Formats: sequence, C-alpha cells, structure tokens
Amino acid sequence: MRHSNKFYILLVVFLILNQLIWADSSAFIGAFGNYQYSDDTSVVTHTKNVGIHGNFDFRTLIKENGFVRASLYGKVLYDPTAIMFNDLIAADFDGVWYGNNGELSISAGSEFSLGGYMGSLPYWKPVWEASYQIQRGYRAINPYFTYLGSAEGQQLFNELRIGFSHVPIIEFSYFAAAGIGFDSDFSTSETDTVANLLMTMNGLSGYLLNWTVQGSASYRWSSDANEEGFSGYVSAQCTVSPNNVFQIQISPLYYWEYNTSTHMWDRYLKATLRADVVVTEHVYSYLKTSVTIEGLADASPYPLGIEATAGIDIGF
Repeated sequence: MRHSNKFYILLVVFLILNQLIWADSSAFIGAFGNYQYSDDTSVVTHTKNVGIHGNFDFRTLIKENGFVRASLYGKVLYDPTAIMFNDLIAADFDGVWYGNNGELSISAGSEFSLGGYMGSLPYWKPVWEASYQIQRGYRAINPYFTYLGSAEGQQLFNELRIGFSHVPIIEFSYFAAAGIGFDSDFSTSETDTVANLLMTMNGLSGYLLNWTVQGSASYRWSSDANEEGFSGYVSAQCTVSPNNVFQIQISPLYYWEYNTSTHMWDRYLKATLRADVVVTEHVYSYLKTSVTIEGLADASPYPLGIEATAGIDIGF
C-alpha cells in the first residue's frame, strides 16, 4: 500500500512538472562564433570566440487577473587562443496583476558568472523592480510609480521614479519619467545621489517597420570629484520585417559624460546591424555586426572597436 501511494505521488508530480514545462513554455539552444577587433591607437587586439547558449521561458495566466513569467538564459564562450572559458547566466521572474483601476507589476532577477565573463571576475548581480500604473482609459495619460534596485559586490543602488505613458493612436506610444536614485558603496560608507530624466517613444509604420527611440539624462552628486557630473544617451532601434522569413534591425547609440570638476568630456558612438533568417519552422540563423568609436571628445585618431557574431538557434 505504501509503494502504491508513492507511485501515485510520483505520477502527480510528473504530471504537474510536465504541465509546467511544456504547456506554456518555449525554449531554444544555439551555437555561434564571435570576432572582436579593438584598436586603442596604441595596441591592436583580435579576439575570437565560439560558444553555445540557450533559454527556457515559462508563462501562465492567473485566471483573468494577470500572468506570471519565468525565464532562464545561459551562455558559455570559449577562446581557443587564450584557452579560456567565459560564462553568463541570467534568471528572471515577472508578474503582472490587473485591477479595476490599475496594473501592478513585480519583477526580480539575477545575473551571475561562475568563472568570469569577457574579462570580468566571477560576480553576482541581483535586480528587482515594482511598478504600479493607474489606468485612466484608452488614449488617456496614465501615470505610474516605480521602485527599482540592484546590487553587485559592495554596491547597492535604489531608485524611485514617477512618470506617465500615453498611447494617442495605436501606431504610436510614448513614456516619460523622472527619478531619484541612491548609489551606496559599503566599502567606503559613501552614497552618491543620482537624478534621472528618461523618455521612450515606440512606433509602427505600415505593419512592416517597428521603431523605438530612447533618451536619458542624469546628474550624479558625489564626494568623489572624478565621479560627479552629467551623463546621458540617445539610442534608437529600427526593425524591418518584409516577410516572415527575413528581418533586419539597425540600432545606433550615442553616449556622453561631462565631469563638472575636471570639465572633461567623454563620448562614444556605437551602431549595430543585425539580420535574422528563418531557415525552417524551428531553425533560425542570424548575423550581427557592431562598430564602436570611443573618445569622440579627444583629438583623432579615435579608438575603434568592431564585433561580429554569426549563429544558428533551434527553437522548441
């Protein structure tokens, strides 16, 4: 009788796990090759890596009141020249609950590396966020409030934001927010204050072209004169999907910093081009190339970086 009970318990557990893993889930695994070129005007380096990566994503509805999603992503890189492995693992959980007058979303995640990643030492970086948006109806301005945080080593960052979203037409939406953050370093017992302004615009043109433009401006108050000053970025992303087989994406980024103590500027420009091709229903190939130009505030020649990645993924 005891063995029979164990059998039924194992059967129930198997059925539950089977439902969780396959009913509302997706996954992919893939292999890729990566090449990096760096020219800092004094030393030229070439780096070649091969790697594998994979992702598992689970999502389910909470009746009619919302949904939850969990995902796990892993990547392993191997540099045959240096005979070195790099790894990256990211786990995320998201939950959204809908009410009569608002929407509550909570997320928590963690990024870590066991052996180091792209020159960094092993690390662990948890992140978390909670947001509540007041729903005032379609085409209305909907305010929201957000708390977010992250930690890494002896650093702890917390930020409070207040903003709004607006969808005047179905093909266009935008978001804006202002925030105040606190960046604490427990090794020095010092805390910097950071003020942020952020804006995002999204658009759809002809159901074939999606675009996004983002911008941010920040000011950091710090007891370290080398850290205090302004910073910001403007980025864009344009995705063209002429058919269900081919897709191309262009992503430029401009970043700047200004130190109020030294009156020094630091700027860099990065542009990424990515092309995706559907080989079969479950097989996808892609090619991604990025060009980065640093030190735009200095006299030429400018440090140049080029990165190219080609890979193939199999979806389940």
